[in-house]
Amino acid sequence: MNIFRAHYRILCTLLFFVLFSCAGSTDLKYWKNGAYEGGAVESMMIVGISKDAETRKYFEEVFSKRFNRAGIKAVAGNTVIPQGQELEKDAVKTAAQKQGVQTVLVTHLTQEGEKDFYQPPATGGINRLSYYYPRAYNSVHSTGYYKKEKFVKLITNLYDTASEEVIWTGVSEHVEPKSAKDIVNALVPKVIEGMRKDRVIR
Repeated sequence: MNIFRAHYRILCTLLFFVLFSCAGSTDLKYWKNGAYEGGAVESMMIVGISKDAETRKYFEEVFSKRFNRAGIKAVAGNTVIPQGQELEKDAVKTAAQKQGVQTVLVTHLTQEGEKDFYQPPATGGINRLSYYYPRAYNSVHSTGYYKKEKFVKLITNLYDTASEEVIWTGVSEHVEPKSAKDIVNALVPKVIEGMRKDRVIR
């Protein structure tokens, strides 16, 4: 009986960590332009597109800080394009050329509508078999429910400054968050990882 309890505790502990790690994951799908022959990117200007000036500034600063830490010269767009100025294409390209950067990274959130998500019934704590098993059993034999959730996509495109051709694209889908900052903080490491895997950056 003691052996059973020991194995059960180990199983529950492993289950807890698996569930915990999955809950915080961010899935990023990405694509590289096979026609791009410019070599590894060493510099970029970050441009966040948002109706809210503070959100734009936050996006640009988080991306630029993370890329600079990764060894890529990254300039936040808000430091070279005034907040009140329209982010038209010509203004963005001119600013990038003045900074002497190879590429322009454009990132923004887009509303994608609603989806049905399955909400399973709660099972309660898992610290003791006498607590967990009855709840788990009842949960499996009962039905959960579907609820509609709004979801958004964060789209990140990297463009060559001179040719304006897209080099790399990353797209992630999220249930609409309370704060766009949560998405950006979770996503930037994935963007850097994806670019390295595609050999866009070193």
